[in-house]
Amino acid sequence: MKDIARRVWIATAASVVVFAVYESIKTVIHPDMSVITSHVITVIVAGILTFFVSRYALARYSAAISEIERQTAMTQEMNDLLSGVLETMQEGVLIVDSAMNILLYNSAATRIVKLPASARRENGEKAGDASSPLHLLTSPPLHKNRLIDATREPVIHAAFRRAIEERRGVEERVEMTDRQLRSFQLNVSPLGEDLAVGVFFDITRLERLERIRREFFANLSHELRTPLTAILACSETLMAGAMDDRENSGRFIERLHKHAAHMSDMIADISDLSAIESGDVKLAPAPVKVGSAVAEVIALAEAKTEERRVTFQVSVAEDLCVMADPVRLEQILSNLIDNAIKFNKPDGTVTVRAEKRGAEAVISVEDTGVGISSQDLPRIFERLYRADKSRSRRIEGTGLGLAIVKHLVQAQGGEVYATSELGQGSRLTFTLPLADASLLESRDDKKLSGIGIDA
Repeated sequence: MKDIARRVWIATAASVVVFAVYESIKTVIHPDMSVITSHVITVIVAGILTFFVSRYALARYSAAISEIERQTAMTQEMNDLLSGVLETMQEGVLIVDSAMNILLYNSAATRIVKLPASARRENGEKAGDASSPLHLLTSPPLHKNRLIDATREPVIHAAFRRAIEERRGVEERVEMTDRQLRSFQLNVSPLGEDLAVGVFFDITRLERLERIRREFFANLSHELRTPLTAILACSETLMAGAMDDRENSGRFIERLHKHAAHMSDMIADISDLSAIESGDVKLAPAPVKVGSAVAEVIALAEAKTEERRVTFQVSVAEDLCVMADPVRLEQILSNLIDNAIKFNKPDGTVTVRAEKRGAEAVISVEDTGVGISSQDLPRIFERLYRADKSRSRRIEGTGLGLAIVKHLVQAQGGEVYATSELGQGSRLTFTLPLADASLLESRDDKKLSGIGIDA
């Protein structure tokens, strides 16, 4: 606009000069011209000059307005683009000034720190509504947008202060407790002269996975160390001369075989779990009668039930069919029933139930054992996790059974969960899609006709 004013002043000055030159030439050439004629000609010339100067000024003004509109449209487009980016971000974003007041934040930030879902200007006009991911605080009361009030975390306040004062990026790990403890990686960078932008990255899940990974390797090393120590002890005893002792050599060899078999089972389960997690296991879903699968698994577990004096109660509808891989379904049931037997009380009961619920079959295995604490319950499907470690170490097993169950059930479109109460036992439940029993009968008829037997 200043450039337009300067150009208009130049055009006006040029018009005045042209008018003065014209008047001088007119007076010299026509000294006898009457006053009226001179004034009429002067008015006409002044009008023409005014017209051209006005046209020039309007043209420049229109060009300036067009440029302003273009710049406004570009700014709006950039704001929309920024809003779209911030709307899709799961990370919270805060922009803070040197007075440690929050100027702008996105919707994700409202789930991290104590900020309203919509901010308002001082006159009551909305600066952002529920549909906008950006919330601009232009001039609200200071006590409502101070950073320390929104976060109550001195570490966050100090990070923004350092970024503004030292003009460099700052990284901090922050723990915040709302309904549950969450961990964040806070990255703060200076923005302009007296602003700083901070981004909160939620690392709670990453830290949980890292903790699980550390515990897995610690548990794995412990699980392998126990049989390896026994194998080394037995082999050294045999090498030291126990081979000639017929009474004890057989016992040492039996121990060697037992611990070697345990290690072999653990490695097989780890390999199986790894293949399931990576998707290398090819499933062959087909209609399967749940009752038949349960009966098959219970028949194989009879030796263990007699040893531990455990009885079975089965409640499964005869026509209940699920769409699942038959081999993997038996593996799921075998792992759950094996756990229910091992962790049961003497003279306890294992109850297997299956029923229809909507488009799913709900299958549960319940024991009357010692139960699982509420702290351990969410983690029982982790690899090598043992709830009651002192008792679990005395019970044979790889510690991978429930992890395999979880991944096999999820791979077949189901869900698995557990409920338990200390001293009352545990119930592990999983779901699988229902299958039409007529498909199973049709498949059996085809098999019979294929081998020449009339159904």
